[in-house]
Amino acid sequence: MLRLSDLVRSDVVAASGRRWGRLEDVSVHLDRPGAATVDRLFVRRGRTHVVAACRAVDLTTLSTGTIRLQSDDALRPADRHRHPLAADELLLVRDVLDTQIVDVKGARVSRVGDVLLAIGDHEVTAVAAEVGTASLLRRLGLRRVADRRREQAVDWQDLHLTSERGHQVQCDTTAALVHRLDAEQLAELVARLPSADAVEILSLVPPKRAGRALALSHPHVRSRLQRVRSTDLPAPPRWQRLRGWDRHRGPVGDPDDPGEAEDPDEPTTGPGS
Repeated sequence: MLRLSDLVRSDVVAASGRRWGRLEDVSVHLDRPGAATVDRLFVRRGRTHVVAACRAVDLTTLSTGTIRLQSDDALRPADRHRHPLAADELLLVRDVLDTQIVDVKGARVSRVGDVLLAIGDHEVTAVAAEVGTASLLRRLGLRRVADRRREQAVDWQDLHLTSERGHQVQCDTTAALVHRLDAEQLAELVARLPSADAVEILSLVPPKRAGRALALSHPHVRSRLQRVRSTDLPAPPRWQRLRGWDRHRGPVGDPDDPGEAEDPDEPTTGPGS
């Protein structure tokens, strides 16, 4: 298993040994449920950028600190900010690292400290997001202190990205988690997202499932979402409730109100927790 922070800033060299620059970002495709397949490596070379396909990389060199390409002509000019990305493609450093995610299974909001990558015989996949203080301490160079902290990771199949690009890609890609959630999981997710994003997600699933998710939500969450665009939301059956919402404290802080936002590194108690 390889961490994204150990891969970024690695030297990239051609097959002949010529140094091209340092790795700056990695793009992944959300082409199948539960994992993100690495597709391209963006390399910074002075003030310019070049890009290489992952298939042109010697995968055995990824963990050595020097990434070797299999040919001298594997790189071509590109810019990670201007180069067009595919509909199901996002950048791990820009769109995932240090951003907030919703752990649907654990019902909490966390900040990504690192991304765990699995290296296979012919591909590299992002399989989990590492959260908690251990990953941040490790990136700061405090490895001994980090080793004394408990490592925490959220499987890729259990998370929803809240970055602008990450959220949009997951909404547009049928293999993403949001399209496979049941009503109870949808209720957990929309309670922790900004209202506009939550309404967009509910509009993507069948109306019956969206209506039941609203019925399972805390009334404050349902009211907040219906204030955004009530015409887009189905009317939930009144007799359905998520067990326990009226026995615990109120819903999680309104994501649209910074003054009520919770600490992203602390577990939250939402509907069904």
